[in-house]
Amino acid sequence: MSCTGPRDCGCPLLCVNDPLSGFSGVCEYPCLQLGDCPNLLTVCKGTSCQLNGCGSGTSNGAFNSFCTVVSGNDGTCQPLSVDAGVVGLCQQGGAATQACNATADRHNLPEACVAGMICIGGGIGSGGVCGDACNPNGPNSCPAGQTCAATVDNPFAGACF
Repeated sequence: MSCTGPRDCGCPLLCVNDPLSGFSGVCEYPCLQLGDCPNLLTVCKGTSCQLNGCGSGTSNGAFNSFCTVVSGNDGTCQPLSVDAGVVGLCQQGGAATQACNATADRHNLPEACVAGMICIGGGIGSGGVCGDACNPNGPNSCPAGQTCAATVDNPFAGACF
């Protein structure tokens, strides 16, 4: 959510400048360590949880592949369309390799797909399935017998099925 000051965010969120958000001010959680940041796309930078960039133009992995959250290759770099361009956000990997929760956060991290995979669908028990991250607009990089399907809300990210 965009903001211009602390009152726009509500407690406990802070109004901060996060360059990857696309806004001059955005509401984010305060933090002292990574565990204070519930969203798997954020890391603790300074005193607030901020988006963790990856892919082209960064030194943190490649689109639809591995990236780093805490230590080497523990996340998946998901490309997103922003203002007619593409930016990558590094999502921390969990423990799931089959059934997953697409809305998992750090409070239920084991329900998120392992690094290098993307969760397609709903939560555990309602159809979430892990697939290897892939580029739906490039050559098929999926294992034999599988194809790369674009995610429903992001035509630049995909999963092998």
